[in-house]
Amino acid sequence: MEPRSIIGFVLGDAKIMLSEAGRNIAAIRLTSEPKTRPKEIDPSFRVVNVTDKGEEGLVITVCKPL
Repeated sequence: MEPRSIIGFVLGDAKIMLSEAGRNIAAIRLTSEPKTRPKEIDPSFRVVNVTDKGEEGLVITVCKPL
């Protein structure tokens, strides 16, 4: 599975897909508009970027949907 193929999916579904493919998640980062930073990352947030850090795993960037 190509890690970038999860871009556009909600985080909850992306985590399931990566788990089934045997991929590790190193970190989940949140991006948002200025002054509207949510306190917690929710499974309904959308994946907007994925960076493969090799042995460490994947760094997933998510945003809150409108």
